[in-house]
Amino acid sequence: MNESDYPYSGAVSKWCHLREENATNTIASYEVILQNSTYELKKAIMTAPTTVALASGNTYFRQYKNGILNNLACPVGTDHDALAVGYGEEFYSVTN
Repeated sequence: MNESDYPYSGAVSKWCHLREENATNTIASYEVILQNSTYELKKAIMTAPTTVALASGNTYFRQYKNGILNNLACPVGTDHDALAVGYGEEFYSVTN
């Protein structure tokens, strides 16, 4: 699949515009982990990159540029998905 097959529109849409004939991979299996469990999340990341839900609809998150995002005032509710690819003792490495 090329980026031109699934272009970014910059607009909110409730419909998936993926054309299945362009797909090159399929998901063979998945697991749901216990919510808010750092142990379960780290265990999943050790196995494979792991999809995570984030609360991104706040100024702190939107103004992030680089480094470690450390916001102790965690917003409620999730509105964005990302990929957790690693972790350290007190952080997770997440790609968009």
